[in-house]
Amino acid sequence: MQHNILETNPDADIAVYAIWFNMLATDHRLTWDDGLLTDDRVIHFWDQERESGSWYAEQGFYPFGRIAWDIFFLYGPEATWEEGPAPLIESGFTIINRGPDLREAILPLLEQ
Repeated sequence: MQHNILETNPDADIAVYAIWFNMLATDHRLTWDDGLLTDDRVIHFWDQERESGSWYAEQGFYPFGRIAWDIFFLYGPEATWEEGPAPLIESGFTIINRGPDLREAILPLLEQ
């Protein structure tokens, strides 16, 4: 995301919401690597209760447990929040493994 999308499109009018929470023994708010997403268009949130991950898992986006994590969701400029955010353009996990899919899905939005 940082190198393949944000840095290569410095003038793109996009917002990235990064939601962080504990999932692994090494995850902790005090030790989280905030150097992963340093672009000014990234807004960071810490979700201590993992509510966002629980909500997305309940919606069926993550078949491996009760909390969706290491996952991305791409919404376009027309997205709104009614019952939930919609319309969804692309989602996937893990973020690194599905990064090429995210890049491919976001390119048409960057060209608008």
